Amino acid sequence: MVSFILDTFPYLAKGTINTLYLSAICLVLGLIIGIISGVLSVIPIKFIRGIIFIYIYLIRGIPLLVLLFLTYYILPLFGIELNAGIAAAASISIYNAAFISEIIRGAILTLSAGQTDAAKSLGMRYWQYMRKVILPQSLRYSIPSIVNIALMCIKFTALVSIISVSELTLAGKELSEVTLKPFQIYLQVAIIYFILCFSLSRFGLFLEKKLHFEQ
Repeated sequence: MVSFILDTFPYLAKGTINTLYLSAICLVLGLIIGIISGVLSVIPIKFIRGIIFIYIYLIRGIPLLVLLFLTYYILPLFGIELNAGIAAAASISIYNAAFISEIIRGAILTLSAGQTDAAKSLGMRYWQYMRKVILPQSLRYSIPSIVNIALMCIKFTALVSIISVSELTLAGKELSEVTLKPFQIYLQVAIIYFILCFSLSRFGLFLEKKLHFEQ
């Protein structure tokens, strides 16, 4: 059993690295889109708020797997062809962004209205006090929730094996077909996912306690 693990682990380790790489890309892109849309969701312009509202609830109402199929299989029908890796990164990033947007919006709305009034009394315009006062605090309060999104992002990457994107789940599938030992292979895959997610969840708990202590 030990020799079997030693023989198969390097290939699974490569898949793990690809999983972490894809997760990191999707999280960063999701953060950028999510923060922007989160801020726009509270902007005092109804038309823009309406567009963001539609985007958030449309994406959150669609399973990620369906969004992945739409991106990879449907867009080429309209002349937009994406390779599997880009389609996977785009789908997960857009999906993450919808949830991060709601996290940011909630954090902004929970801040005391007195801070906004104080910023206005100092002569700050909307984008000034949003950038210098409101958004930095909102991001700080959102960190534990964003860590949870990062945890989910690692799990989401397992779906992209369906369109043959090289990552941990696909590596496990390929090894199980070669070795004809799916139980041993997928047990290793499950353990690796558990280690990744457990470590990240503990890090999120640490941040949550630290930020709560400093408030």
